Amino acid sequence: MTYTLGSVIGALLGGSLIDQSGVSTMLLFASIASIIGAVILFFFTERTAD
Repeated sequence: MTYTLGSVIGALLGGSLIDQSGVSTMLLFASIASIIGAVILFFFTERTAD
């Protein structure tokens, strides 16, 4: 239920943001957010010695 509700809200918000700011701006924002997330995962994951 939570995933469905989040998907509906996300689609509504995402659609209105794309309409207001344009596709290229939202793609740039999504790319930056993904890069930030990857950097956070890179620095904060625990490394194990094999």
